[in-house]
Amino acid sequence: MKSFTIRISKQADIDIESLNYYILEICKSPITSKRYIDGIFHKIKSLSYSAESYPISTQKSKLQYGYNTRRLN
Repeated sequence: MKSFTIRISKQADIDIESLNYYILEICKSPITSKRYIDGIFHKIKSLSYSAESYPISTQKSKLQYGYNTRRLN
């Protein structure tokens, strides 16, 4: 099985932290925050072995990360 290196952009990391803060502090939902953020990182880590199942992004804003950048929602 082919393995890929996963890099999280600085902006994505900031976005995840902001989301965590919002769910944890604003919504006052620590369990939901933990589960949701853990789910995000689980999905990101799954890219290391399933990246080829996602299409290569052709958005100009993603080209700064290379020509084989993949994006999942």
